[in-house]
Amino acid sequence: MKKFFVFDIDGTLLDENKHLPASTKESIRKLKELGHEIAIATGRNYTSALPIIKELELDTYIVCNGGAGFIDHEKVYETLLPKEAVGELIQKASEHGASLVINTIDDHRRQFKEFSGAAKKVFQGFLHLQPEWDEEFWKHNDVIQCNLFCDPQDIPKFEIDAFRLVSWHEYGMDVIHKDMSKAKTILQIAKDKGIDQEHVVFFGDGHNDIEALALAGLGIAMGNASQQVKEHANYITAHVNEDGIFKALKHFNLI
Repeated sequence: MKKFFVFDIDGTLLDENKHLPASTKESIRKLKELGHEIAIATGRNYTSALPIIKELELDTYIVCNGGAGFIDHEKVYETLLPKEAVGELIQKASEHGASLVINTIDDHRRQFKEFSGAAKKVFQGFLHLQPEWDEEFWKHNDVIQCNLFCDPQDIPKFEIDAFRLVSWHEYGMDVIHKDMSKAKTILQIAKDKGIDQEHVVFFGDGHNDIEALALAGLGIAMGNASQQVKEHANYITAHVNEDGIFKALKHFNLI
């Protein structure tokens, strides 16, 4: 029976050094040979996810936490953030000293000239990779997701009816449309491909993976996931650094 295998990227496909383990790449090659459908579902935007899409030779992918979905490299789903609500979020971030990165499907800009202390804690030694500063970017582009960086105790200050806040770091979270999630787009694409929900296999490790882990026919959490994430999975595999994807697929005799 053909299945739909969907993988998160960071902490799932990529190890802690942002490398794709050889066992993972070989496992996905075998799944393709067996006739299964393969996709990624990531919080990254398209441009950031593109190197993995190319390396794994994928034509189905879900980016921006489900904000956009592609089949055969064609965008088939897109849910944008309301401009008025984005403006409200920017105002709140300014008032409370938080940092924001504004995302389109394939680009991003930081909203404020200086990164906050929370953002610096997330990026640490990678501040040289921070997006360019453009405070007008959100006004002239279709915004699909924002990245918010703030102290954990300040999170309630940024709650807006139009949005969901999805944490991926103690000081970082994604701001997505309230009606959108990885899980929703995964299941819609599975339906389009004629694959029942029970035949969806999802691998993930982050808080933005919880819904997909719970709703997939088989939800597999990586060993490096938090306990809260693991509680929503059907199975917990080894750490991403220890061939977790390969070991889970072997455990279920899928390769």
